[in-house]
Amino acid sequence: MTENKISAVENLESLLQMDLKIPEYQRPYRWTIEQVKNLLSDVLENKKDGNGVPYMIGTIILHKDINERMNIVDGQQRLTTLTLLLYALGKKDGISLLNESFSTDTITTNYKYIHYYLNKYEIDKEEFLKYILSQVTFVIITTTEIDEAFVFFDSQNSRGKSLERKDLLKAHHLRYVENNEIATESAKEWEALDKKRKLSYLIDNILGRARQRIRKEKNAISIDVLQEFKAQRVSKKKDSFYKLSKYHQPPIFDLWWYNGGEKHGDDAGLELIFRDIDAMQGTKRLKFVNDSKKFLPLQLMQPLEGGEQFFWYVQKYNILLNEELFNEKFEPRILPESVTGLYKIINEAANRNVGMYYIKEVFEAVLLFYYDKFGTDDIEKFGLWLEHGLAYLRYRQASLQYATIRKFIFDEFNPYAIINEAAFPENCIYQINDFTRGKFKDDRINTEKGIRNWYHRKIYDFVSENVSLFKNIGLQDKNRFDIWQQK
Repeated sequence: MTENKISAVENLESLLQMDLKIPEYQRPYRWTIEQVKNLLSDVLENKKDGNGVPYMIGTIILHKDINERMNIVDGQQRLTTLTLLLYALGKKDGISLLNESFSTDTITTNYKYIHYYLNKYEIDKEEFLKYILSQVTFVIITTTEIDEAFVFFDSQNSRGKSLERKDLLKAHHLRYVENNEIATESAKEWEALDKKRKLSYLIDNILGRARQRIRKEKNAISIDVLQEFKAQRVSKKKDSFYKLSKYHQPPIFDLWWYNGGEKHGDDAGLELIFRDIDAMQGTKRLKFVNDSKKFLPLQLMQPLEGGEQFFWYVQKYNILLNEELFNEKFEPRILPESVTGLYKIINEAANRNVGMYYIKEVFEAVLLFYYDKFGTDDIEKFGLWLEHGLAYLRYRQASLQYATIRKFIFDEFNPYAIINEAAFPENCIYQINDFTRGKFKDDRINTEKGIRNWYHRKIYDFVSENVSLFKNIGLQDKNRFDIWQQK
């Protein structure tokens, strides 16, 4: 058992005498002015009305590393804000956190607000400084094992609302990463994705909901990403390699065939045809040298061992979703120009209407799952048919809520499950075709006003410009597109 210390209550002055450090895997300093204001107001109120009782502002979790540095695992947002306050009150030495690197904009904004706050309420700075150092207190938990620090962190925060579930998820998996460089790199990439506001959408709306819908979990209303992507591992790895099961292999082969001995003699056996990738070939291994992460042997629906494997899983699907399939400039990369053009219309509609936002989410997630399983085989035909299936719901409903989408997917048309249960792309397309057959004769279909009219006219024009394409793929629903006789 490692030596863990749950200290007596320590005041801020005692805490600052420690050699504190903000580790690189921590999330950046993010507190808003509103959060700073709340902390200052609470401290000031306790000073006035607390009758000399110290003001407790929670638990600080520290990891004591081999260099005796105290890495802040939980509490850095509060401590950074208090450091800014102390600096504004005139204390500019003996604070180790002043040597840390921070986001300049956030620090500057909050520091200016603290100055404003102190002047607005005409606070006696010398008296307030003494109070802050002596009466602001914490419970300090210190451990020499980083994984145990994250255990404390997880249990401390999962009871409340102080951190988002995705932050707990990051901490949960970081405690299984043995290599500090990998941990730091994983945390940086995670935060970079979060800063671009793509992380929550990816793990919740795209991956989390896709996994739920593939499993046909009709009664699950929301996604708890901490539970959905929880590690199966119970301890750190003993080596750096991950075991491939008999059901998995890296997707480096494109085709396979078994030649029976009765026809091919000495050439009998399994044939594997490599994909067109660059690789370094050693005695017993193939080593990828280009675009490695998108070829990782990770599948959208797989259970997650945990640690760095989880971060690689997120990075892989971010590449597939946001770089290869869809991008902000709507440039055709993996998707053909026709599907990219269709997606552009869906995206424009999503900016106008929340119901179309839900349609867009399904369109993205389903195409991601299709591409992950089948690659580019028939992806143009599938993309156009997928929009046709989803359009039936859009035309049928005057208003689309999230609950409407869920019910439609689980009760009528589940393209996630169609892909999961299909052995080949043609089966997916056949099932969508079978579902939509005759649907656009429905008396509830209405494209005469509102977003339904706008969307229909946009798609109508798109189809008018690509009539031959739609005819070639068999998508000739005259009940939706009354233009086949014109071209």
